Amino acid sequence: MSRPSDTKYFALSPDYIDGASRIETLNANDEYKAAKQIHTMCQIYAAAYNETMLLRLEKEKPEFFEENNISKKELVVHLTNNMCLKENKYHSLAYRNAMVGIKEKQHLNEEIRRLSNDGDRFHPYM
Repeated sequence: MSRPSDTKYFALSPDYIDGASRIETLNANDEYKAAKQIHTMCQIYAAAYNETMLLRLEKEKPEFFEENNISKKELVVHLTNNMCLKENKYHSLAYRNAMVGIKEKQHLNEEIRRLSNDGDRFHPYM
């Protein structure tokens, strides 16, 4: 039985490496960082509020979840997403704008490399 490659010594999964650098790049953008914080706080407060309200619902109507064929966790997630819809949209917009800025900068660097290199040849120090 072989173990997964990312559990060996000094091994990191490629997703983790790509994700870490992407997160660092995104967190350099102030608008994205603020939008992410707003979205996270909304999710936390809404989840806590919904948990409390569902405890109350469970006491008043114990068979509610069985009648509607939904689990408590599913309902919490559904209500939390509904409550934080505006923040979620703002977070998504900030993410898209941040990624546009990152890709635009990468594209500009690529164009500068090509212009100074007389075409598409590879130059390791550019």
